[in-house]
Amino acid sequence: MSERFSFYKGGIWVTKPTREIDIPKLKELVSNGTYKVVVEKIRSLKIKEAQREFKRTSNQMDYVTIGGTFHSRGKAQIATVSGLCCVDIDDIKNVEEMKRKLMENKFVHFCFISPSGKGLKVVAKIPPDATKYEAYFISFANSLGIKPESLDTSTKDISRACFLSYDSEPYYNPDSEIWVTRYEPVVWQEVELQKDRSRSGYEFREVVNLLREGKSEKEVKEIAAKQQKKVDNVVMWEKWRAEGTHYHNMTLKGAQTYVRTHPAAQQIALERTFDTPNLMTALKDLKPKEWIIEGLFPKIGILYLSGAPKSFKSMIAFYTALCLATGRDWFEQEKYKISEKKKILIIQEENDLDMLYKIRDLA
Repeated sequence: MSERFSFYKGGIWVTKPTREIDIPKLKELVSNGTYKVVVEKIRSLKIKEAQREFKRTSNQMDYVTIGGTFHSRGKAQIATVSGLCCVDIDDIKNVEEMKRKLMENKFVHFCFISPSGKGLKVVAKIPPDATKYEAYFISFANSLGIKPESLDTSTKDISRACFLSYDSEPYYNPDSEIWVTRYEPVVWQEVELQKDRSRSGYEFREVVNLLREGKSEKEVKEIAAKQQKKVDNVVMWEKWRAEGTHYHNMTLKGAQTYVRTHPAAQQIALERTFDTPNLMTALKDLKPKEWIIEGLFPKIGILYLSGAPKSFKSMIAFYTALCLATGRDWFEQEKYKISEKKKILIIQEENDLDMLYKIRDLA
């Protein structure tokens, strides 16, 4: 394993490599002040988008492709595999403290502060197999606390560009161990849901249906008795109430133990009183669900929007906010009418300004 990779001089728009280097040479370039002036310029820009734009347009931002050597930057143009991967850790509160922790990691081969000054570039040795690069990369990133679902396609690319930076004391361990664990995605299998046809399942559904019909506790007991649905000589209703009482007592006992052993909880218990409604009362007083967007967005509650990376989650979220603010039907579908306009607050730290321009165009 050569551990050599391509070096590109002249900025990100240069796709033909200038030469090949290795980690000792990279350490020298990062620490000797070659990039000190340009990196200090980047770190003086406080807005993340401004930093990205500078790196994208500057011809002083040289970079490397840690994954290997390339005829031209691009996965299909790989010449040799370096047996190395580089993970970016961004938005670190205390960079030096994090670097010290990583120095104790036996798999960290090389580590230096990123151009922004708020992140770290972490290099590890991996088996030199281009076809398995992504699996090794994701697994190593996950070990550093970066979840697989947060990694986009370009991050996992073996030809991903790594900008050079300035760090007077980069960490280098030539004897680091090889990371050999591969990420294996979970394959979810479709499971056909079966109705619970057990005796307990039947009894529970029957009691709940009676409550939904507005029957009182007394009426449910009478109906159960008339139908003579008994289990171990206990009427169905009594069985369910007894089990509910047991669960309540068990939970109460646990809560009391917690309060006795936690002073802060004792103070809260003194300041508050708790009212535990029974199931029948809760179901009887249950009001029909109200919607802001009919059938999609409840008036009371929290809406989670999830999906695979690059599946337009942010776009849908922003567009939904636009509809709520303007009263426009969601995706111009009459069945998804907006019941009333709402004031909207958007807090996001992921997308750049381009997303806002797109929403402005939609409006």
